[in-house]
Amino acid sequence: MGGASGFMTVLDSLKLHGKGLIQELDHFTHTANGNPLAKWGIEWGAWNYRWTDEAMSIAGLRREFALALVSGTSLWWFDMWNHWYDTAPIRAALGDMQRIWDAQRALGEAATVSEIAVLVDAESCLYINETAPPVNDLLAKLRQSLGRLGAPFSLYSSADLDAIDFSRFKLVILPNLFACDAERAERLRRRVLRDGRTVLWIGPAGIIADGAYDPVHVERLT
Repeated sequence: MGGASGFMTVLDSLKLHGKGLIQELDHFTHTANGNPLAKWGIEWGAWNYRWTDEAMSIAGLRREFALALVSGTSLWWFDMWNHWYDTAPIRAALGDMQRIWDAQRALGEAATVSEIAVLVDAESCLYINETAPPVNDLLAKLRQSLGRLGAPFSLYSSADLDAIDFSRFKLVILPNLFACDAERAERLRRRVLRDGRTVLWIGPAGIIADGAYDPVHVERLT
């Protein structure tokens, strides 16, 4: 079906604060018609992909359904004004998924078995140009890689550092922690950098510290 699934938000931080998520599903099926953004003069551009036949469309919809089901989120099939789900087999497949959903959700959400935590840092984003290609590599492309990881993972905001139970995590990934002052570094050492845990730093971690941009900070932190 051309790729991996994934969420565009820090799902487990939402759960940590008692919030739910409605996942919007708007992938192009093989019957999707035209550019839904044309009325606003927006080119579909790089997003103009589609599943090319019915079997692929059904497989892709099942993949996204399964992600929502095992992740404990809700799911919205967005018929983006242009005949996304027009064939009888696709509608039958959606009906099957609905029946599975009703049966499984009645059992309640299962506890996660994830041993990998990803900590995304919003504060560091204030220091970067969000349109620069390396930024896309660090976040959007990382999401695609995580989807192909073959192991469950939990997505958190680093703002929740003190509220997360790290005892089950064997690997912690910090994809964009560019800004990290002395106080924050100490909290990381106290909460994360311990107990034989593996930490993966991506990019110039901690290069901005206590008001200064200096590569020395990276070596000191990592």
